[in-house]
Amino acid sequence: MYRWNADYATTVAGTPLASQTYTNFSDNAWLQMNFATQASGNYLWVLSDPVETVGVWTYTASTHPSTAYLNGSTAGLAGYDYVSEVYDLGTAPNVVPSLREWTSAAGDFSLAAGSRIAVDSAYNAALADTANTLREDILALTGLALNVVTTTSPAAGDFYLTLNNTDSGIGSEGYIMQAADYVTIKANSAKGVFYGTRTALQILNQSTDKTGIPKGTARDYPAYKERGFMLDVARKYFTVDSIKDIIKFLSWHKMNDLHIHFTDNDAFRLVSTTYPGLAAAQSYSHADLRAIQDFARKYQVTITPEIDLPGHATAITSYKPSIANQTWSDVIDLSLPDTFTFVNNLLDEFVPLFDAPDFHLGTDETPNDARGFPYFDRHVDTDTRTHNYALAQGYSTAGELYRKFINDYNTVLKNKGKKTRVWAWFDTLPGNIPISNDITYDAWLADGIQSISQRGFQIINSSAKYLYSVPGTGWQTDNVFLYQTWKPYMFDSFNTSNLLSSRDPNILGVKFNNWNDISLAKGFTEKEIAKVVASPLRIVSEHTWGGPQSVEGYPAFLNRAALAGEPPGLLTLGGNAPINLALTRPVTTSSNVNGDLEGMYAVDGAATTRWASAEGADPQWIYVDLGTSSNFNRVKLNWETAYGKAYTISVSDDAINWRTIYSTASGNGGIDEISFPVAKARYVKILGTQRGTDWGYSLWELGVYYDLPQGNNYALNKTAAASSVFPSWTNPSNVLDGNELTRWSSNEGTDPQWISVDLGQSRTINRVRLNWEAAYGKSYKIQVSTDAVNWTDVYSTSAGNGGIDDIGFPATTARYVRMYGTQRGTPFGYSLYELGVYYDNLSLTDLASAKPAYASGVYPSGNVAGNATDNSMTTRWSSPEGIDPQWIYVDLGSSKSFNEVRLYWEAAFGKTYKIEVSNHAVNWTNIYQTVSGDGGLDVIPFSDVNARYVRMYGLERGTDWGYSLYSFQVYSN
Repeated sequence: MYRWNADYATTVAGTPLASQTYTNFSDNAWLQMNFATQASGNYLWVLSDPVETVGVWTYTASTHPSTAYLNGSTAGLAGYDYVSEVYDLGTAPNVVPSLREWTSAAGDFSLAAGSRIAVDSAYNAALADTANTLREDILALTGLALNVVTTTSPAAGDFYLTLNNTDSGIGSEGYIMQAADYVTIKANSAKGVFYGTRTALQILNQSTDKTGIPKGTARDYPAYKERGFMLDVARKYFTVDSIKDIIKFLSWHKMNDLHIHFTDNDAFRLVSTTYPGLAAAQSYSHADLRAIQDFARKYQVTITPEIDLPGHATAITSYKPSIANQTWSDVIDLSLPDTFTFVNNLLDEFVPLFDAPDFHLGTDETPNDARGFPYFDRHVDTDTRTHNYALAQGYSTAGELYRKFINDYNTVLKNKGKKTRVWAWFDTLPGNIPISNDITYDAWLADGIQSISQRGFQIINSSAKYLYSVPGTGWQTDNVFLYQTWKPYMFDSFNTSNLLSSRDPNILGVKFNNWNDISLAKGFTEKEIAKVVASPLRIVSEHTWGGPQSVEGYPAFLNRAALAGEPPGLLTLGGNAPINLALTRPVTTSSNVNGDLEGMYAVDGAATTRWASAEGADPQWIYVDLGTSSNFNRVKLNWETAYGKAYTISVSDDAINWRTIYSTASGNGGIDEISFPVAKARYVKILGTQRGTDWGYSLWELGVYYDLPQGNNYALNKTAAASSVFPSWTNPSNVLDGNELTRWSSNEGTDPQWISVDLGQSRTINRVRLNWEAAYGKSYKIQVSTDAVNWTDVYSTSAGNGGIDDIGFPATTARYVRMYGTQRGTPFGYSLYELGVYYDNLSLTDLASAKPAYASGVYPSGNVAGNATDNSMTTRWSSPEGIDPQWIYVDLGSSKSFNEVRLYWEAAFGKTYKIEVSNHAVNWTNIYQTVSGDGGLDVIPFSDVNARYVRMYGLERGTDWGYSLYSFQVYSN
């Protein structure tokens, strides 16, 4: 990620400028950048207009010359205004979306028990809510209860919030965060300050004890006004608490709009006092709407409501059949006065209940000119009643009634103080009545988008191809393409692709859309849907905020997102990390049973859908395309009853040549969690060679994960040596200091070069992580030694591409570890921020295996506590039904050191529970707690503890039954 450095002298023909903006620049001129005062390092010079980058050049200042200029041709750039910027290639704090600008400083800010949230006294009224929200989030994240005070004199360890800011360039949503002995967050609005607190929390979340922020200054601001998400609650009801969690997730990523699709054919989800009985059984009362919006205001998210009319109205016409169109029951009849009385009464009731400046009227997928897919074949004039009425009104087609409906209700909404949004569709309506261009155009379709912009409509990009998710179907976004290739000015739907100019002022921004057409039928839970949409939402946040993207692409972005974490205090939707790389990715299979139960069901995120192969035949296989070459070191297989007894896991870069990374001949079903040394590949295949039953192979889930090292970094603060050092301040020890802002670099232009670490004693190791600076190794080896004289290769590559290389290899014992570079990837030398050495224990021993277990209760009588530690996934412990709390604990026999618990739940899972430890089974210490358990397998890591007894203490059941565990496992990882 690029780290901003703002104090460069900028010159044209040697003349310093006060501003870095060049106005009406002349063609074929040259710009010159003065690096004379800068430290050695690698820099980027970026020439851009306010919308897009038009030139990028690199420069290396390897000494400290009195003058050094970089010349870049600007041919063909006449007559425009350009901004010239210089970036230092380095590592800014991990934030999603990435920071626009960052200047680093030495040291770290530290949060402590005495820290405060200090609000500038002059702005207390405007910032009090933000301060209290930050206090709640810090408490949930760190356990520290900070006092909120008003002052103009912050102290070390404080967060200082203020609107005393003179930088108009960051706009109304940007902020400046200055981390020194205290952290100042300043902006032009409370919303900007709030977004600064999200950045601070994400950075805190990544520090070892969640109290540190690297010192430096962030200047951060969005590229687009609209950064949204649409949630379809009409087809799949979401609880109020789940909606609150979605609001938190959006605000965590600086997204500002939650569009809620409240009505559709399936249900009308707004409880109406005007029309009792219209709403479905699960719907939102006026009080619910107020609670949702108050919570959203606290997190700086706007709730944009949608009542979808005049189509998608079966729920309405079922309630009031007299206003249904005679031909299409999902459309209200626009020839009847009663229809407009009904709609007017609805809007009179519900529009005033919403604070948002916009109100969405839907208006898509009505009868139109019947031009075919995806616009349907329902011609508007097929319905006799509306056609004849239109003719009587002097129109030539009933399409004019639909056009008039949009304009008339745009006027109604404007009179109520709202701006109208509609879905793309009206250009398919026959007729000549022009649609008012003060309506916002929600562009799920790409046809005619240039015309829409030329007519002056403001546009939200909701492209159906890349910005839609329909859980349970193959209609999912391609996250790899979305991150690495797609841009907010690209409009794609079905077989149509269109572009607007990247600088088109009518593009308001982007909205990702969830449609739950079959979610209910497929049994998707709210949490499963949230997992499906989480990654594309993060991607949209980064595109619309506008900061630099991860240069290594989507896998690196996923790692950044995992580090940034989730918002603290989620009520129902937490636990989405680590991220499943296989989720919603394309799948290929050897067969499907009866042509059904397709492979995509193994990666769709639902616990109730599955892939099943043809029965009675071996071998069978399933493989998933991760979209791009990715690091991973764990595969999760959740077998249905038809499991694989003998199978292999293979990986490939081309889906033709496969290499096996795991095999077993003793599979026994249930959930297989398979860890292995870090592999890098695009495709992952499960090849079953022997079925465990007479049926085929069947998987509820195929998950592929990348886990960061869990153990200690054996190289941290040890001794390093190198073949060379240049310049002198890039000491080899910098790669072992745990600071990603310091680095080692070798002499330039020379191969080979190396750097080694002395671990101080012989260690068993199987993993090395290299965090490259811009000067990376294209060809290099990882070597190990017991004496620093005789070296053994454990890994080699000739295709290095910089960034972070996470390298796994078979476990070996060594004292010395060396990176031996044989071919540089740049004209410079080799340069590393960090070199880490680890041992991932891939063959863990379950400390609880066959140990005695005890429980608060048993029901039925055969489901005893010992079933949870008997190594069988067919027996289980279960507690009495309908009673909280309940518990089960295992006696390890003596005090043991451990740092992970795994719970394999039967259907009766714990929603809220603790993991506790004790040395005498009387007084218990809490080491973990969750309020959002969702069953399945819970893998719970924590810091090393020593104890004899380990207990799961259930506080709230996830079902009406009791608590039930197939297996309770304890590990030292």
